[in-house]
Amino acid sequence: MPIIHYITPFCTGNIGKGINDTIQCFNEDDWICLRDQDTLLFQGSGELIEDIVNTHSDYALIGCYMNRLRATDQLWDKVFSNNTDLLAHLERATISRDMHSTLVKEVDFDLAGAFMLFPRSTWSKVGGFQEKSLIFDRVFTRKARTFGKVGIAEGLYIFHTYRMGSSDPLNDISHLKSCL
Repeated sequence: MPIIHYITPFCTGNIGKGINDTIQCFNEDDWICLRDQDTLLFQGSGELIEDIVNTHSDYALIGCYMNRLRATDQLWDKVFSNNTDLLAHLERATISRDMHSTLVKEVDFDLAGAFMLFPRSTWSKVGGFQEKSLIFDRVFTRKARTFGKVGIAEGLYIFHTYRMGSSDPLNDISHLKSCL
């Protein structure tokens, strides 16, 4: 059974460097669960993620569904949510897990860096995350796809605050300007 490292590295002005510096010390067959600092896994997610890894070790990269993100592909019902009721999101996570369990569906879109699950060997083959880049997640997804499958864990749903409190959350990148 592989080890799964849950990481939320931070490096002001260089997201990719923070991620790379953290991952470099892990073993090739370890798995990494990379999450943004503003995400929340619900109860039972650890076991579900472990089951997903054990069932779908043939994937190079796996994402999940969430409530808030600029791109709609990974949103629950493809709808950006302004609902801040955690119990409502816990219900979505439970429904998702109960309906789809460990099912992973191969996808052709880029995964968001808010949640990325992958073996360290993927990171090695890709050459790490692009440094000093706002699109580090897109670049990583595209490179991973050149040698392996990229998918969405249908049964895994996380809460992402994603620019909550901003008057224009879909376009607000003020917190990322130091990465340019």
